[in-house]
Parts: sequence; structure tokens; C-alpha cells
Amino acid sequence: MTVQIRPATRADLGDWVRMRSELWPDGAGTHREEAETFFAGGRVDPAEVLIAFEGPRAIGFIELSIRNIVDSCDTDRVGYLEGWYVDPAARRQGVGRALVEAAERWARGQGCTEFASDAELDNEPAHQAHRAVGFSETFRVINYRKDLGPAGSMATILKRFETPDETRHFEKGRLELVHIGGRTLGRATYEPGWKWSVHVGAALGRSRCETEHLGIVLSGHATAAFDDGRVYDLTAGTVFYIPPEPHDSWVVGDERYVSLHLLGAGSYAK
Repeated sequence: MTVQIRPATRADLGDWVRMRSELWPDGAGTHREEAETFFAGGRVDPAEVLIAFEGPRAIGFIELSIRNIVDSCDTDRVGYLEGWYVDPAARRQGVGRALVEAAERWARGQGCTEFASDAELDNEPAHQAHRAVGFSETFRVINYRKDLGPAGSMATILKRFETPDETRHFEKGRLELVHIGGRTLGRATYEPGWKWSVHVGAALGRSRCETEHLGIVLSGHATAAFDDGRVYDLTAGTVFYIPPEPHDSWVVGDERYVSLHLLGAGSYAK
């Protein structure tokens, strides 16, 4: 058998769609649309299609792409065999091998040094065909999926600090935590006379807090004091950011201090 292999052209659309439908019957309704997209310039997956001919008759095809992540490959530009088909009457006559060899030449021309493929676990004929043209099996995997429902259907979650998920108690104060939306938020309450280095740090063996804070003061008055002499007043309504530099803090006056922590609550007082 004399076989000619060349890139697909729009004139080959009918033959390509016919053979695609033989290979992937479940997707027969979309093959023509996908082929039209390919010829219109949408060359991503596949990036190239090669057609095998015996005289004027199309007898096989191979679809190719470039993937940047392929299991068991070492490079980030791998030629990939996305689909491979030979008409039943033309099988076992070297057509499949010729298609793969042409595909390998294409991949080398794209700067690839590796060529890869895949097959379903129970498709033993495909496994044999791959081995026959020099592929080595790397490993087998079973994929899983889970339906998350339509977009935008995430459940609304409501929580209150009066019923926190966790409370950390320390002398003259407490930190109530809620875990929500993948984040941890905190409400800190400090009694008059509270000081971080005395009532939190001492139990942790530390004289200064190094947690990064972002929050807002709800009531009361406290300070953030750094070792270089900077002292910042935190009063009701203040939105604050304190970098993860050693600092102390204490309550000023006789009023209980309460603040919300949007950042740093998860690691505070630990």
C-alpha cells in the first residue's frame, strides 16, 4: 500500500468529520463545528491534523497538540497525540505507524523533544497500537469528578461572634474566632489593664507580638507600640494595619477595648 500523509485542508473536512465520527461516535454532533473552528484559525486543540491517503481516498488521520504539562514528561513543551484513527480496511498495513512517524516529525518541528499520548484503561487495542509504534507506558490513573451544581449556587453562610467556632482565652482578654469562606476572622476583647507582653506573650515565652494585623476598632482605646519608639493610638472607628514586626500593645483608660481582626486572627495568641 502506498500512503501519502499531509496536513488537512478545508477540502478534507468531510473525510475528517466522517473518520472523527467513527473514532468518537458520542461526539458526532459537534465534529463538524469543531472542524470548521479549526479551519477558521482556532488551532489549539488540535493544533494540527494530518490525513493519510491511499490515492484519492482518505484512510486515516491523527490530531496533534502541544501540552505544557504531561505526566511523566520532563519538559514543558510536549507533542501530544490527541486522536488517531485508521479505517478498518486499511489497518495492519503500516498506515498507523506512518501517521505516528509524521506526527513525530511535526512535533520535532515545533521544538518538542518528547511525544506523548493516552488511552482509556480498558482499551486494550489502543494499548497494543501504542506499544507497536514505540510508546512506553508510564502509569495508569482513574479520574474522578464531582458535580458542584450551577455557578453561583454556593450556599450563603451566616455566623455570629456570639457563637464562635473557637475562643482563645488569656488573662484579661479573649479572642473569638469564626471560620468562614476559607478565612478566619477574629473579635478581640481586652479588659482595662491588659498588655500583650504581660497577658499573652508571657505565656508564650515572647515579649513582643509579631503577627500581622488588619482590622477595625469597635470600641475602647489601645496602642500599637514598636521598639523604635513609634506608638500608634487605636480608637473606635480606626481601621488599622500593623506589619509583622515586633510590637507590644496595651489598653488605655478604663474602657474595655474591642476590635475585629480580618488578617492574622488564625495565628494570634498561639
